[in-house]
Amino acid sequence: MNDMSDRRSQSNSRRRRHQDVKNYGHQLKQSFARYGAFFMAHKQSLLATALLAILTLLLFGIASRLQVPSMDATPRGVTAINYSTFVEQVKAGNVLAVAFQDDDVYGLSARPLGKERPSTATPTTSMPEDRTAEIAAWTQSVNSIDTTW
Repeated sequence: MNDMSDRRSQSNSRRRRHQDVKNYGHQLKQSFARYGAFFMAHKQSLLATALLAILTLLLFGIASRLQVPSMDATPRGVTAINYSTFVEQVKAGNVLAVAFQDDDVYGLSARPLGKERPSTATPTTSMPEDRTAEIAAWTQSVNSIDTTW
């Protein structure tokens, strides 16, 4: 008798599982129908949102490929030197004019700086009119340097 009740409970268990699977399939169809109706009703706004998301990702991808501008680049025609070299040039008499902008110091040298150490010889003299014009042109170029980003 015990054997018969086991068979009956196994049979009932199989029927219940079969019924559960059938119910799950029916519920799944209903869910798909509900979501399908939702997507059809809101198709335009969902596509617009997807398009905006794709464009945003594309924009970030392109922007990440751009190079960052160099913050320590010296302007064309300007030679960057350290402060001690600048002081040596002043003591040697090689500096004609000095301009200060924020934390930067710009100096006009009488002779161009070479790769070798600056000499302590006296600078060559030129006509005062030439130096005045040179200093005026240099002042104008220094004033045109934009130190802000």
